[in-house]
Amino acid sequence: MKILIVELFLLLTSFASAEELVVIGNLEFLKDTEITSSEICYEDDEESCHPWATFYLYKMEVVASVDERVTRKQFNVIYGRHALMKNDIHSVKVSLKELPVGNKFGASYQVIEIHEAPEL
Repeated sequence: MKILIVELFLLLTSFASAEELVVIGNLEFLKDTEITSSEICYEDDEESCHPWATFYLYKMEVVASVDERVTRKQFNVIYGRHALMKNDIHSVKVSLKELPVGNKFGASYQVIEIHEAPEL
């Protein structure tokens, strides 16, 4: 029974991350979109909520692609985290989620997570 549960977990994990793409490269800061990516609320009502982070627009320069579905060397991405500096981010491994064409950000992907890149 334990083996069945472990196999099921591994199978579901592969499906859950199937839509994420992974690339290694550099992020060039373009602008703060001023669109809220997350809020902080001090009480249960909406009036106590305030923007916590906004989406930043970056140009992603791909140095290496871990995923063969990423064929372009440059494209725009959005990323929204609290206390994110408005500057370039170099030599990182980035997990991406594809965005719909014609979105309000003008970006191809949303950054899901940034990791330290391995030495190339």
